[in-house]
Amino acid sequence: MLGHMATEEAFLTDETTIAPPRVQCGAFGIGSKSNPGTSEGRMTYSDSVTTVLQLREMMESFVSEREWEPFHDPKNLSASIAIEAAELMEHFQWLRSEELESVKQDDTKMAEIREEIADVLAYTLSFASTLGIDLSAALADKMIKNAEKYPADAFRGKFRRDNS
Repeated sequence: MLGHMATEEAFLTDETTIAPPRVQCGAFGIGSKSNPGTSEGRMTYSDSVTTVLQLREMMESFVSEREWEPFHDPKNLSASIAIEAAELMEHFQWLRSEELESVKQDDTKMAEIREEIADVLAYTLSFASTLGIDLSAALADKMIKNAEKYPADAFRGKFRRDNS
């Protein structure tokens, strides 16, 4: 579903400029390769300025414009998250630890990885919307549990208690 939309040129930079959700030319306002649209009325999406709510609204608009709500149930969305996560993992399959840093230097691989993580995020946002899960609250609650389970003093520099 999402791999096709992520091929647009606007999705290849860290700060993506796209139109706000619910605009006439689609949820992203970037048109297609044959009808790219203009830059007027677009906003910049970046982790430093974009809220989770804006991302959720972007996905809800994208799904709604295509009338895909019947297909976006928790079972299908959770499967889609797993499938896209597996596609992300494929980029690292069989690499040795010392080879991982070179992935960051490969623009083609990074563009592909960026698309896969965007797919995982898109399905996660849709999943949360479908079930009414507040992602910010869920993550904050989980981090509190993790901090209690893995206190920094006991786990600093190691991944388990008996790991020296």
